[in-house]
Amino acid sequence: MALANASDLRDSIKSWVKDSTLTDAVLNDCIGLAENELNTKLSITFLEQYETLTATIGSRDLTPSAEFIDPISLHLTTYGDWQELPISPAGKQAHRDTGNAPPRSWAIVGTGTTRKIELSHKADRAHTFEFFRRLPALDLVSSSTNWLMTNHPNIYLFMSGAFAYLFKENFASHERWKGYAIDMARQLQIADQKIAGRARVSVDQALLRRSTFNIVSGDS
Repeated sequence: MALANASDLRDSIKSWVKDSTLTDAVLNDCIGLAENELNTKLSITFLEQYETLTATIGSRDLTPSAEFIDPISLHLTTYGDWQELPISPAGKQAHRDTGNAPPRSWAIVGTGTTRKIELSHKADRAHTFEFFRRLPALDLVSSSTNWLMTNHPNIYLFMSGAFAYLFKENFASHERWKGYAIDMARQLQIADQKIAGRARVSVDQALLRRSTFNIVSGDS
């Protein structure tokens, strides 16, 4: 069956684990536990993406399209190249001014879904930006669907099914299904890293994120 939303997922879990007695409340718990696991496993490269934003003349505010976990960087792209702007504590930008001018720094203000970007200056033109941020945490029960459900429903099914088996105290199936889901997530991450690697060939080196060090493997 096609998986498009939380309702489809609940039906599929019951079908795949062969237990029609599982209630929606239990299934929602299973989905929530799966999302907690996935938010940890997937909180690396492919949960991070760019969003193009355009300033409104006379305003210092930029509003991203969705809630995000963490802001990473903001690049001014008005002039063709990508200029990374420094981030400052909210309301304390080094060049904060009441006049209209090109932005020199930025800050995140607000909380939760009301968070937005505050620029150091009111925009003197419709400046364009690329905002690099971590995607929202998975929350299918609240939102009904999301990017992972749309593009990789198999990961959702196997991780949620793993917790359904845990509820049923079928520990062997729990571990097996969780292993399947984690392996799928890793394959998705590998594919994303290949895409990111190709992108690095075509962008300015100054835009590359700092290198990371894996304390387990010793790889950098």
